Amino acid sequence: MNETYQFPNLKIIKLALIGGAVMLAFTTVLLFFLTKDRFLISIMSAVLVAFCIFDFFGYLLIKNFMMRPLRLLNTGTPIPAKFTGVAEAFYGGKRHLSGFAIAVKTEDGKEYKSHTFTFDPRPYAPENFTIYFDVKNPKNYFVDTRPVFAAKGKKPKII
Repeated sequence: MNETYQFPNLKIIKLALIGGAVMLAFTTVLLFFLTKDRFLISIMSAVLVAFCIFDFFGYLLIKNFMMRPLRLLNTGTPIPAKFTGVAEAFYGGKRHLSGFAIAVKTEDGKEYKSHTFTFDPRPYAPENFTIYFDVKNPKNYFVDTRPVFAAKGKKPKII
């Protein structure tokens, strides 16, 4: 499992977000020259500003949070861990099961949980896992669950 994972091209995502804002700005300017209706132009300008703000935060979300597993797989420090069990993840109290998380324990006795699975990974979980840590911030970690997906015959969902 030493292959390097490629990051999605963030330039394409950034261009798509900027392109949407430019098209909305062009529509606003076109409305200004065609209708001279100040109310409609002010509404379109507010929509343009809101769109740009949501684009900016969407780009930050993709860059910082959704890319973390890939970044840790490529640059993180690998540490071996043993499979200890599966934790059931609930939301809304104990009424709604939302998934399962793999629990692993490192040699120093610390326990970590993986991301949530939509299926029960118990039959597919191997004995050993690898955890990738961020050297600068050890709270950032990623439990490598690719062997579970390989045993089930599915493609791993890293991002």
